[in-house]
Amino acid sequence: MIFLEVVTCGSKEDKWCGDCSKCLFVYIILSPFLDEESLKNIFGKNLLDKEEMYETFLQLIGSKESKPFDCVGTYEEVNFCVCKCIAELKSENKKLPILLQRYLDEVLSSKVEKAEGICEIYEEHLLKGFEVSNLNEDFEKLLNRALKRRKDGRTY
Repeated sequence: MIFLEVVTCGSKEDKWCGDCSKCLFVYIILSPFLDEESLKNIFGKNLLDKEEMYETFLQLIGSKESKPFDCVGTYEEVNFCVCKCIAELKSENKKLPILLQRYLDEVLSSKVEKAEGICEIYEEHLLKGFEVSNLNEDFEKLLNRALKRRKDGRTY
C-alpha cells in the first residue's frame, strides 16, 4: 500500500497525523475495505477508537451543523462506510471501536439490524445515477472480477 504512505493529510511530518478530520474521513472510507492491521500500518493507530475524535466524527456523519473544512466526502459516503463497518464487525462477532459503538448507541439508537438496513439506504442513494457505466470495457471486467473476489472473501 505504498500509495497511501505517500499521500498524507498535509501534516508537517509528511505522514498521516491521525488527529484531523481528513485522517478520520480517509480512515472511515477505507475501513470497510481494509483490515484493521492495514489501517493501523497507514495511520499508526485505530482512529475509530479515539474518543477525542467524537466531535469530528459527528461533523463527518452530519450530526453537527458544521462540516470540517478539510477535503472530506459527503455525509452519505461517511454514513454508508460507518454502517458497512459496523455490520461487518458485528457479523464477525468483533467488538466495535468506541466511535462506532457510540454511533450505534447514540446516533442510530437501535440494534445492528437498523445499521444493516441503513447501509442499503445509503448505498442506494450513493449509486443512484450510476446505472450506466462510462468505464472502458476491459477496466470494467477487471473491476467486476476484483469485486467478486472480495465478495467471495478472497484477497489479492
